Amino acid sequence: ITVLIKKRNTNVRKAIDMAIDKDSIVTDVLFSHAKPVSTPVFEGAWCYNENIKPSYNVEQAKLILNKEGYTPDVNTGILQKEGAAVNKFSFNILVNNDNNFRIQVANKISENLKYIGIDCQVKIVSYEEYRDCFYNKTYEAFLGSLPMSYDFDLTMFMGKNNVSNYYSQK
Repeated sequence: ITVLIKKRNTNVRKAIDMAIDKDSIVTDVLFSHAKPVSTPVFEGAWCYNENIKPSYNVEQAKLILNKEGYTPDVNTGILQKEGAAVNKFSFNILVNNDNNFRIQVANKISENLKYIGIDCQVKIVSYEEYRDCFYNKTYEAFLGSLPMSYDFDLTMFMGKNNVSNYYSQK
């Protein structure tokens, strides 16, 4: 299961990753039939980097977001960033309604992110709407899974016009 978040700031994505208790999700929702990772590739794939390990650290996540200019609203506790206008840190996780485990995972992720002040809502939609949002890139974040082989082609995640809008010359 992969969560893709369309945030361009690497530190913000890192903080979000650190705020998600993947071990808890694996045990409580997936009955230990999964392995937590911090990348969309699995151990043994040609591009797997064993140095990138999941790191659940709520306090570090909060510190990173604070350094990026996010502070909690005194009334709601929701993180916001001041600039030309106040931007509330809020987004939806898109999940299709045909897989109860994914919905449960999305709800746990939402709970984890709300704990650090991110207003994260789960948006459960039909498979058709999910597919259309995925292909049209009209989502803020989505939870999904893809069949992968050991020679997995990562252009879906890292090539031009990829699903997360991430691109790097490296």
